[in-house]
Amino acid sequence: MITTVSVDLHQSRDRKGCPFHQRSIASPPSSPTRSIPSSVIVTNLHDPARFAAHYVNDTAQLFNVLRTQVDVVLPDGYAVLNADCPEVAQMASLSDGGVILFGESLASDPIVVHLAEGGKAVIADGTMLRVFAGRDELTRIAMVRTSPAGRWQAAAVAAAWGVGIELPLLKAGIEGLPEQLFAHASVQR
Repeated sequence: MITTVSVDLHQSRDRKGCPFHQRSIASPPSSPTRSIPSSVIVTNLHDPARFAAHYVNDTAQLFNVLRTQVDVVLPDGYAVLNADCPEVAQMASLSDGGVILFGESLASDPIVVHLAEGGKAVIADGTMLRVFAGRDELTRIAMVRTSPAGRWQAAAVAAAWGVGIELPLLKAGIEGLPEQLFAHASVQR
């Protein structure tokens, strides 16, 4: 039996007034037990006022809420953290698993240090996503959309890489997306 607890700060509270929702998921008896690594993504700590209804009133409180996602990363999982937000990049030390940083500059201090220590990073650089492990550039992936969407594509690639999707498959999937998929205004944000 797998029990999951999720916190959704953007939705209204449940009937008991609590923002936590718990559900149990039973594994099918015929399925083999296997561990799928997890990835969590923390993008930023901007605008804590959006969470005032949940008694989160400042950046320090928002940091404490979001750090819980990094705290629960298992040894075979990854915390995917925005290196362009210094407070988020500081969460790297909280992960029991690996850390993949994403950002828009290879010269970013957190990324430079992380790669020098053998870490992983995905950089949105112009029209390319550059994927690094340590000082080695593993691949370049042509972005579907450039800035500001590039940063979020970097986060998505980092999370997928963290759960074990091979880089050639990620590259083929992203570069093979038809442009028409992004014609709707809601996708262009």
